[in-house]
Amino acid sequence: MTQAEIVTLIQNVHEQYAVLFAQALTVSFAVIVATYYFLHRTSARFRVAVLFTYLVGMLVGIVAYMLFWWRPAGGTADDVR
Repeated sequence: MTQAEIVTLIQNVHEQYAVLFAQALTVSFAVIVATYYFLHRTSARFRVAVLFTYLVGMLVGIVAYMLFWWRPAGGTADDVR
């Protein structure tokens, strides 16, 4: 595999990440709007509580995803010794 092919592959992966991020953001916005319209007759305090719960759930999901893919560099502690 040449260097140009590797660079092209990396660029394609970055484009795919951008598209997936945009889709996730769109779905997240749609869920918030749908929840607002579903709860339009409830009090503002309840709507804010539902929104806060949703945001906490999304934050937990993002942190869990980051921790799942985080890998410490292998062998660094052995290299220091």
